[in-house]
Amino acid sequence: MTTPAPISLLLVEDEDTIAVFIKALLEENGDFLIQRAACLEEAQKTLRQVEPEVILLDLNLPDSIGLDTLQAMLATKTTAAIIIMTGSNDEELAAKALQQGAQDYLIKGQSNNMLIIKSIRYALERKQFHHQLLLSQSQMLQSEKMASIGQLAAGVAHEINNPMGFITSNLHTLQRYLDRLTDFMALQASALATHPDQKLQTEIAGQRKRMQIDHIKEDLQDLINESLSGGQRVSEIVQGLRSFSRTDQQQHEKASINDIISDTIKIVWNELKYKATLAEDFGDLPLVPCFPHQLGQVIMNLLVNGAQAIDQQGEITIRTSHQDDRVTIAISDTGSGIAPDKLTKIFDPFYTTKKIDKGTGLGLSIAYDIITNKHQGTIDVQSEVGMGTTFTITLPILQEEDND
Repeated sequence: MTTPAPISLLLVEDEDTIAVFIKALLEENGDFLIQRAACLEEAQKTLRQVEPEVILLDLNLPDSIGLDTLQAMLATKTTAAIIIMTGSNDEELAAKALQQGAQDYLIKGQSNNMLIIKSIRYALERKQFHHQLLLSQSQMLQSEKMASIGQLAAGVAHEINNPMGFITSNLHTLQRYLDRLTDFMALQASALATHPDQKLQTEIAGQRKRMQIDHIKEDLQDLINESLSGGQRVSEIVQGLRSFSRTDQQQHEKASINDIISDTIKIVWNELKYKATLAEDFGDLPLVPCFPHQLGQVIMNLLVNGAQAIDQQGEITIRTSHQDDRVTIAISDTGSGIAPDKLTKIFDPFYTTKKIDKGTGLGLSIAYDIITNKHQGTIDVQSEVGMGTTFTITLPILQEEDND
């Protein structure tokens, strides 16, 4: 049985005597990792460096008074549960504090030891429940969004597939016509070479050179080959869209992990190609029971995150391997990396290392849910600031549903 991690707590209190008392109280009644700030500015500075689970906040500080203190703390975008602990017995102030986002309002001198401890426990539970509620709502919205995108992708794939069929068929026909014309021109050249009229031979040879017939013949072949190659690329993208659009899966199906990754790469290649070169090292894998669409969603998220972590140019590497009863997918990037104090939080709902307008903090939490809950697998991360990040997904080859 694992021991619960200590609760990280920021105590914002300017009076030394009270701060020492509260710290001693907490240490006697639980496992807390406590930091103290004696003023608002110091508290804000601390929050820029660490993210506590709980903040015990005195509203009346040397550099801030009343609800302005709470609003300033909330403005830091902290995810901590904030408990007001003040000497002001003001019901109106308490009501406003709770309305604005505080989890509880305690009055110094009127709150016994157990009340403070219970308040912290309940505040954490409420915060966790609120996060879970928001996550569930966001996951439902995400599922509806992905289903809508899937339907759109299926429609687009169908609409593209028909005209591409005509284009590809016509290119193959053009290739056959060019082959015949080339053979006929070779026959004409052979006959002309033995023609008795030297003037005619010279005139035709001159026209052939001026009109660049030989260059046109070679260029036509190149144009057809490039067009056929482009058509094949479009067909692959269409196939990827079809695979991506399969959002109605209710049961596991055995699928090729390497194919899922390849299809996903085709979908997001436009996001990757300007930021990174892509290296693929695919192992020989057995078929794995999974939800291919959901797994593709995870791969897509990790690839896009990897590209966004790269400042200018870098490399993304995807490796797959098989050992015993598990397969492994490792996605590495040479991006900016993640600081050690943030690594433990990246799978938390709504936590993001990106700018506010660049990320919601949901992508990795949803990925975690898909891998751990839907596939009974694991997803781990290793990172070094300035060197890059590696996400490693491990999936069982046999899952519980198959054993029932």
